[in-house]
Amino acid sequence: MKYTKILVLLFTISIAAVSCTTGGAIYGKNDDPDNPSVDPPDAIPIPVTFTSLLRSKANKTTEFQIEPGDEFGKFMVYTGGTLDGEAKKGLHNNSSNLKYISSSNNTLKPSSKDNTMFYPTDQNVNVDFISYFPYHPEAADVTNNRFSIPVNISDQNHRSVYTLFSDNAKDINKKEATVVMQYEFALSKIELNISPAFDGGVTDNDLIGMTMNVTNVPSSATFNLVDQTCSQHKDILVHNETSDNGGLEVKMNSNGKYGEAIFIPMAANQHKDIQFIFKLTNGDVYRYSVKEDEEFRSGTKYKYTLTLTKKSLSATTEIIDWLPGGTVDEELEQD
Repeated sequence: MKYTKILVLLFTISIAAVSCTTGGAIYGKNDDPDNPSVDPPDAIPIPVTFTSLLRSKANKTTEFQIEPGDEFGKFMVYTGGTLDGEAKKGLHNNSSNLKYISSSNNTLKPSSKDNTMFYPTDQNVNVDFISYFPYHPEAADVTNNRFSIPVNISDQNHRSVYTLFSDNAKDINKKEATVVMQYEFALSKIELNISPAFDGGVTDNDLIGMTMNVTNVPSSATFNLVDQTCSQHKDILVHNETSDNGGLEVKMNSNGKYGEAIFIPMAANQHKDIQFIFKLTNGDVYRYSVKEDEEFRSGTKYKYTLTLTKKSLSATTEIIDWLPGGTVDEELEQD
């Protein structure tokens, strides 16, 4: 009787061990629905480890930097696929808009167990990763095959105005130890460098305390995560010169010589009558009209060098990558 009990106990333990192994292999099913084979019994789901960084570190203290606690949305698609692609050309399993949070060492960690992203256990299945900042819970409308986030620039002091996007991590499988997500700025930026002409009219002291507003620019839009374009521009900000308020307020240095603002990307046919309005403390007002055919492109910086005389303003425009790395284009001088 004792011998029989021992045999039964050993048999039970063996069954339990096999069950555990088989349970792991369930997650190891081949990701090809036409080939439902399984990986070897030791195939287990491997979580993806992410690190985050801007494509090139910015030099100015006014630039955005990724900080601990920043929340990112992440997607995993089959290599070569898109978010809105069909089966085997789009999203992998349920890896859609998972929330990850930045830590002090630039590692991105899942916000919860349910937000953990796993590699396909079949090492022959490669994937691409797509990510954005800041996180929006409604970014993925899988039912209607729409993937987008709202953007709003009305509060230039809020971190959310710096929308980031990354799709550099491609053709990766579970052999990869860490996935490095290199983020780009998704919106546009303007920088203003202002100086007096020293013609006996405007002086450095006249620039101190100068304010600057932009009129006729949209404050909100929809950023498409599939093709990285903005649409549905709305909530146009208009400056009322009578009451001297409204429009997009540009952050200016106290000496009035430098200012910057984030713009929503716009094609030439998506804006009209954009003006920069400068007001000195003595009441003098200067205006600069943006060209009707000017495009404000994603990830691009528009550097305006402006010179004020007693009666006029002249400007040159340089268009470069927002992050260091090369000139995009260059404009001629415009009076």
